[in-house]
Amino acid sequence: MILPKPGPANLPWARLAILVALVLVGSSGACGGGSEQAPPVVDVPVFLADRAFADLEKQCSFGARPPGSAGHQAQLVWMRATLQPLADRVVEQPFNTATAFGGPYDFVNLIAVFGGAAPGAATFVGAHWDTRPEADEDPDPAKHTQPVMGANDGASGVAILLELARLLKATPPLHPVYLLFLDAEDSGKSGSGLLDQGFCLGANYLAQHWPADLPRPTRGAILDLVGGTKHNDRVPVRTDLGGNDVFDLRIELNSLQKAPEVVDQLWTLAEERGHAAFKRTTQFAVTDDHLAFNRVGIPTVDIIDFPPPVWHTADDVPEYCQPSALREVGDTVAAWLYQ
Repeated sequence: MILPKPGPANLPWARLAILVALVLVGSSGACGGGSEQAPPVVDVPVFLADRAFADLEKQCSFGARPPGSAGHQAQLVWMRATLQPLADRVVEQPFNTATAFGGPYDFVNLIAVFGGAAPGAATFVGAHWDTRPEADEDPDPAKHTQPVMGANDGASGVAILLELARLLKATPPLHPVYLLFLDAEDSGKSGSGLLDQGFCLGANYLAQHWPADLPRPTRGAILDLVGGTKHNDRVPVRTDLGGNDVFDLRIELNSLQKAPEVVDQLWTLAEERGHAAFKRTTQFAVTDDHLAFNRVGIPTVDIIDFPPPVWHTADDVPEYCQPSALREVGDTVAAWLYQ
């Protein structure tokens, strides 16, 4: 689902400070004679990781969810039913396209809209809900044609979004929030002539066809591979891609270059809230849904643990995910939405 781009594995943290400083200097105005009123403060609701993990398991109960499958359709029906009573509005964006694996297939992006208690610029958090058609990274070649269950790669991000939806329903945010459930992310192939090698089809479609009656967001975050890591003797650690055997949220290089302020906001909140998985070191640039939004001028970061050992294997199942990982990410993002 994600292929690394060449890039340094450890860009010094000082670079982020420099980039942030440049952005802040460029956007700052002259001092005025008056004083600004401090924004209201909203307590961050408690993110219930066990409830989110139950949503991860529920998605896997539908089976693998690649394009055109029964599991894909079942998850769409379930997400609609779950979101309708929570969001102020659920926008559906159907589209039809071929993938690097074939098609064309019918896809749907969902946007859960939470209006906020006061007008202002909107923030989005997104995750993909489809799963990969083939376990092409599995160490057993006989499993390469099996579809991936996607407990970590797909279900983990969606599980966090659904729990955020419950928090936003119970405690409206100060400003509008969109939760993006993005389809057709994980059907790319290396060497494909499609944009982003055929990955990120849903994100690219939404970024290029944003609903006309919905104000565009001004910042965003993508959640991917955020389900945690448990040791698996069958699947070796992908050290060749910078992976390891711990839950490790280093800063993705494209995010640092395109959205340094958003990176700093999120990683600072994670540090303040004691979430040690967020680390001030960098990892490879990866192809993921955040690229589509950065291309159209929406600063967007990718919160990602790349790659966990079970990435694109037949063992991407709930057994190798952890509620504690969902809590670290979910609580950090909730704090960001309510800050």
